[in-house]
Amino acid sequence: MEFKYIILLIFVAGLATSTVGGLEIKDIEYYENSQNLVITLNNPNSDINANISIIGYMDNKIDTKVEIFNYTIPKNSLLFVRKRMVFNEKGEHTVYVIIKSNNATYSFFKKIDISYAYDNRIPIYEEEVKKNINIEGLYFDKNSVYPFPFYDFIYVIVKNNDVIPHYVNVSLTASLDGEYYATEDGKIIKSNPPNTLVVKSWNPSIYISPKSTKIIPMKVNFNYAGNYKITVNAVDDEGHRDEETYDKILVECPLYIYNITCECEYGNYTYSNWFDIEINNTVDYDVYGTLNVFLCEKKDDNYIILDNKTINKYFLAKGFNGGYSIPVKLNTSALNPYDEDFVVFVAYNTGTIRNVYKKSFKKPVKINGLEVKDYPENYHFIDETIFYDSYVNITNNLDEYIKVNVSIVDIYNKTYSKEVKLAPKKYKNYTIVKFDGLKINAKDLSHDGKIKLRFTITAITPPYEKYYITKKNEIVEVSLIPTPPVYVQNTLNDEVFVGYYQNLSFTLKKVVGRTVYARVYVTVPDEINDSAFFEEKYLKIGTMEEIPVNIKALFLKEYNGPIYIHVDTDMGVRECVATRIVEAKPIISCEDLYLNNYTVLIKIRNRTEGLTMNEPIVGYPVNVTLSLKSYVPNLKDIEIWASAMDENRRLINCSEKKRINIYGNHRKINLEILLNDSLEGYLIIYAKTGEAIIPLYYRPIMVTYPITFELNYNPSNAWANLTLSHNYQVPLKVVATVDKYSKEITIYPYKDVVVPFYVGKDRKNVSVTIELSNSVSPIKKFEKTFYFGKLEKNKDYMEKDDKINKSKEKSTHNVSLPPDIGTCVGEGTRTSKNESELSHKVTGIISLKDLIYILVILICSIFIGLVVISLIYKPTHLKITPIFNKLKLKKKYEKEKHVKALEPPKVYMFDIIYSFGDVVKMEIFSEGDVDDTLYVLSPTNKKYKIELEKVGKNKYIGSFKIPENEAPGQYFIVYKPENLAISGFLVVDIKK
Repeated sequence: MEFKYIILLIFVAGLATSTVGGLEIKDIEYYENSQNLVITLNNPNSDINANISIIGYMDNKIDTKVEIFNYTIPKNSLLFVRKRMVFNEKGEHTVYVIIKSNNATYSFFKKIDISYAYDNRIPIYEEEVKKNINIEGLYFDKNSVYPFPFYDFIYVIVKNNDVIPHYVNVSLTASLDGEYYATEDGKIIKSNPPNTLVVKSWNPSIYISPKSTKIIPMKVNFNYAGNYKITVNAVDDEGHRDEETYDKILVECPLYIYNITCECEYGNYTYSNWFDIEINNTVDYDVYGTLNVFLCEKKDDNYIILDNKTINKYFLAKGFNGGYSIPVKLNTSALNPYDEDFVVFVAYNTGTIRNVYKKSFKKPVKINGLEVKDYPENYHFIDETIFYDSYVNITNNLDEYIKVNVSIVDIYNKTYSKEVKLAPKKYKNYTIVKFDGLKINAKDLSHDGKIKLRFTITAITPPYEKYYITKKNEIVEVSLIPTPPVYVQNTLNDEVFVGYYQNLSFTLKKVVGRTVYARVYVTVPDEINDSAFFEEKYLKIGTMEEIPVNIKALFLKEYNGPIYIHVDTDMGVRECVATRIVEAKPIISCEDLYLNNYTVLIKIRNRTEGLTMNEPIVGYPVNVTLSLKSYVPNLKDIEIWASAMDENRRLINCSEKKRINIYGNHRKINLEILLNDSLEGYLIIYAKTGEAIIPLYYRPIMVTYPITFELNYNPSNAWANLTLSHNYQVPLKVVATVDKYSKEITIYPYKDVVVPFYVGKDRKNVSVTIELSNSVSPIKKFEKTFYFGKLEKNKDYMEKDDKINKSKEKSTHNVSLPPDIGTCVGEGTRTSKNESELSHKVTGIISLKDLIYILVILICSIFIGLVVISLIYKPTHLKITPIFNKLKLKKKYEKEKHVKALEPPKVYMFDIIYSFGDVVKMEIFSEGDVDDTLYVLSPTNKKYKIELEKVGKNKYIGSFKIPENEAPGQYFIVYKPENLAISGFLVVDIKK
């Protein structure tokens, strides 16, 4: 048995010098306190997967044995492999380690003295290790001779808490944790620190004994001073790791700038362009440094470089100097004049470490603002020059008296400058600098007298060297009152009469010293604009006294309201507009009006709520008696006439004009007016006083028949029915005679009475006579002949006339003016077409159409005779042909006349009184085309075409401009096919 062990030991010893794939077993150690066996391995090659056997011999006998299966040894590693082993005997043991992989086997042995052994049955206490590796701190190296830290190394303190040794890899990363500035494109830019400032260091495979602490040096290279954030990582051979981060680790530069001062400064306020850099060498050895000094203006987080200087200097150790003050001159005139402060920025370095220092300064003076005063409250002319004063408020920030050049530039780019001495701020918070005699051109003011004055204020200190230029823009709004240079004084005439030229008197007052040229005119509201006319005057006003003015005025209608007197002066900023109240009234008035002769007693329900009064009868002239009053005694040359209008203000007819004189103040006159159709409307009295036509009086009227009767007859029946009706409030008694039979009949209000009469069969016409028994009308007897048979085609006209007589509510669209133009201008009386036809029917006179038929037959006979003659006498052919053509055209014309006419158009006038040159407007409704069917007939019997514009179905707008050379009076709208006047208007002669 012993022999076998000896052979095995020889075999193992033979393998001790061999290597397997480059693997090396360097040592084994046993720690009795923890009973751990630690194998030190070095594997320079690839990973190895192996089984490890550990055998302990004592006296050639196996005392203990342990194995590790499938253990991976990492490549390029120096590591410890530990395994717990319990020895049974005390004394010296030989411990063998055999590592067997797939390709090779390697062995190692070592003698180990075991001082004590444990019973397997007694458990061994195992110390609990929570963290194998622990980083306990770091520091920079300091020398007793040079206490300033050297930044070549950082020392990291690492502790091994394990019961066995470990190899530890230590790494360090340091990054700048603070402001970083870089110079780029004429700017100093604040940015994130670049990657080049990140300091990294690594120290691998540091052996640390069990339960021990080790200080590990880390090589570093800092090149920017400031606070750093340092992170340290430690990883042992078993993969245990620890990481610690240290903030605000200060890395300092040997040179230290602690202040920048300015010559003659007061706090941070400057007055000179010389600056002193206060700097110390903080180490006990000499250093060489470079200072780059920049004059900057701050913009956001960056600094714009305006001037710079570079200083290179050798600085003695701190024991051999008391600090340095390095002067430097900077071009402060390059500063932005609108900025109140600026920055001096110093970037300095010594060796490899760089640092920066900056300080803000303020300019010596501050411009607080500007005020504009001492300008007039009012201005009067657009070519006026307005003077004002400006006051600049400025503060001296220093603690001494200084001289400053202060200037302002106005809106016309003119510069005003002053050199002033400013008291220290401790004595006076501000100083007011006055600039007087500045100007504004009045034409530059707005319409309401306002202007924004823009000023550039400049202060230079000292005033000649221009160390510091301070500027400020100010906008001041100035408001003046645009005022007319001439005013209207006093009041106007109390009383003005319509139609007469009268003077409006007032006075003008000038409020400026210079001579003015003024235009005086009057305007009125739109409602009276076309009926009021005023003289316009041009005046030269040199005196400051009040001057009287008379303006000739003419009112063509009544008016009680404001007029506006305008005084427009040459070059004036405003015209004076004075409002005055004027009452223009007629010079005469109509105090009373009543109707007499040919009137009928009726009750006008729609007008007077049951009042019974006399009203005109259709077809009979009525006298209108007027009571006139004159406001001026002995008034002469007054024209008076009466007009009747329907409810739509359409003119129906008018009386003759009467020219009268009023002696004293009162007079009565009579007018006569004829109304040929039923009417519910107004009777209006007009007067021409002076140049005006004015309505004096109006009253509602109802023109009607006393009684309505109609005969209905069929020639095949011997009896005819007489229908009677009226619209009075009481029954009327009448005697009706039809042919030769008479009957007394009572007609009740608003009821038709039908009475039969014997007339015989096949009658061609029947005569009817009605006699009134009541005294409701001065006309008692009415006669009418009704035609039948051949004349039956004219029944439409008869029925239409009777229906008009019966209807109180007849539409005004069927009302027409008579072609009797002379009624309005004093040329006699003519009969309307409807009256003529009615007269023919009643009297039995042959109708116009039958006459035309006879004429046509006669003309045809003549024509045939002429043709026969032309055949016999050829030389006369040329003479007969024109006659033939004329007869042919006439025949065609007569044929067209026999065509049944359409209903006449309905015309509505926009107004009823016009003057020469006005455009007359009307609205026309027609079932057919009216292009050539309407014309205007003037008092001189001239015909004028109406311009028509179609605006809808059956609807037209007509316009006609009244010629300037026409005569005043009544104008009619005439329907050509029937020669029927369907509307009209008045034209008055007004001399403006």
